[in-house]
Amino acid sequence: QNNVESSLVVARAALDAQEYRLARQEAEAAIRMQPREAGYLLLADIEEAETADQGRIRQYLAKW
Repeated sequence: QNNVESSLVVARAALDAQEYRLARQEAEAAIRMQPREAGYLLLADIEEAETADQGRIRQYLAKW
């Protein structure tokens, strides 16, 4: 808890398990703690897997 790396790991595991809500929550928490490329790339991956919304994916990629 309150650790960027832990949140990113949990988010990746949740994405792999297709638990998109948890994955998004953890990735967003990591970005709030420390905005960095890995978090935004993970959000783009989550968006692609869940909705395939290319506009939102580009928004996440553009933030870094």
